[in-house]
Amino acid sequence: MSLVLSPLKKVRKAVYQDLHPGEEIVAATLVQPPGTMGRQVAGGVGGLAGALVAGKAGKKRREALAGADAAGIAAGLPAGAQLWLGLTPQRMLVWSHSLAKGKPKELLAELPIGQIAECEIDRKRTTYAMVLRFADNSAVDYEVPKVGGDAAGFREAIAGMQ
Repeated sequence: MSLVLSPLKKVRKAVYQDLHPGEEIVAATLVQPPGTMGRQVAGGVGGLAGALVAGKAGKKRREALAGADAAGIAAGLPAGAQLWLGLTPQRMLVWSHSLAKGKPKELLAELPIGQIAECEIDRKRTTYAMVLRFADNSAVDYEVPKVGGDAAGFREAIAGMQ
């Protein structure tokens, strides 16, 4: 038996006060700014090798967002820190991340589920690259840690609602 809560259980337990009556979280994941893990690895490796690792990851991110609008829905979502994303059949919610407790803290944003056009994930060594594309052709990219995140479950839940 694992003592570590799944992302879904962790979010359900912490955010009940932010849900509408009868609403339930069906998927959740921890996300962080793109390249967070790469910068940590690069810092550990150091020198030229570290710079090459970080540079290659940045190029792939730019390619994944090609053609996406930088404004619109994506511009209204928080960025630059670890966040929790949660899905209900009606909306996607975004919470800040409590470093001390490792769970969602404050509700920062929400948007109707119909505004999400697709969720793409790309498996990396220690993370997943995740791109959320919205109905207005804007997009946001995140990095999902394999430990603490659930990129595949989040993508499947979005696909099941479309």
